[in-house]
Amino acid sequence: MTRPSLRDQAYQVIKQSILDGSYPEGALLTERTLAERFSMSRTPIRTAVDRLESEGYLQSSPNRGIRVREMSLRQVLDFFDFRLALEPYAVDRLAAIHLSAEDSFLMLQNLDAQDVCVQARDFIRFTALDSEFHLLLVRLYGNQEMVQTMEHLQDKLFRMALNVLKKDPARIHQSALDHRAVWTAVAAGDGSTAADLLRNHLEYGKRILVK
Repeated sequence: MTRPSLRDQAYQVIKQSILDGSYPEGALLTERTLAERFSMSRTPIRTAVDRLESEGYLQSSPNRGIRVREMSLRQVLDFFDFRLALEPYAVDRLAAIHLSAEDSFLMLQNLDAQDVCVQARDFIRFTALDSEFHLLLVRLYGNQEMVQTMEHLQDKLFRMALNVLKKDPARIHQSALDHRAVWTAVAAGDGSTAADLLRNHLEYGKRILVK
């Protein structure tokens, strides 16, 4: 396996630090501190910063330095409105599909891992599993356009889901219950209930982030 270049490594570690909240929204960064933290020269750091700026994670200016870009209210609303249009529809249709034992095992494995994270209060791992759960629902439905769209949104989904838990840490328990209830309805062939449960789940996250 080819080892990632230094610029790719710099991109991944800085991006992950933004996603997991190590560098929170609004945080001020410099090439020097980033280079020191990740034991790299400024050249790959600078390339990574340029890439992350083009993707909307960072914002830099000559006078203000480098800041972690804050998501606007409009971005949050647009993101959740899009998901509300896509995901409830997908689970409604998914409930009418005969799922294999392997498909059910994959989902239950994810849900059981979520329960472990709830007990351990492992917010980062739980958020990763949360993102995976929503993606897996769409993958099981099988619409490739939806799958590609959800895959493209995974980083943003992770970031917003973690922000929800930061604002409401107790939500981790209810989120796990919500996910299991959605899957139980899907497995029972009750698409209408699954869609309603998922819609309510997403609406809660939206309300928390726009307060």
